Amino acid sequence: MNGDLITKLQSYNFKVTEKGIISKYSQRARRYEVAGQINEAGVYFHAQNVPPFKQGQNTLKDIFGDNTSYTYTPIQIKKEIEHSFSFEDYKTTTQSKNHFSIYLKRFHREALNSELNSNLYDVRGGKEGYFKDATLFPYINFNDEFITAKIVKYNSNTGKRLKENFSNTWFHSEKTIKNELGIKSYFRLINT
Repeated sequence: MNGDLITKLQSYNFKVTEKGIISKYSQRARRYEVAGQINEAGVYFHAQNVPPFKQGQNTLKDIFGDNTSYTYTPIQIKKEIEHSFSFEDYKTTTQSKNHFSIYLKRFHREALNSELNSNLYDVRGGKEGYFKDATLFPYINFNDEFITAKIVKYNSNTGKRLKENFSNTWFHSEKTIKNELGIKSYFRLINT
């Protein structure tokens, strides 16, 4: 983040965080409140009372004037904690039983008069918690590496997807899976 821009904003009693969030002291609330954010073109102010700036987008030209040469350096956002999941993590934190496979096996037996014994795509089910027996569809990259899995709830009688509140999530963000793997805090998935 460019120090000139931060210095300019601080000279007008604004606070700027590492992520480019701008706060202004509110006399009425008696605390700092978010007023805007630094972006590629300058500063965008959400708040109305931000003199000498205006509400909305303020370009770098608006902030520094015509006679200043200013070059933008992009904001570098720090990653919190990184974790890469393996296929073994997927297998140990899930089970083979899931509602969608139960429906498929019954449908295959009734419609085709034969047993469905394969699981070609490694579709598995949730072991515990809110997503117990929900269906997990793994995401595998071109290098045949496990990335994550989409967790979706299905009705085992109709085979239809449940669309109620919180009926799907991701493997890397499911709380019970993170607890079982010993991941305690928030993290961003590593994109491989």
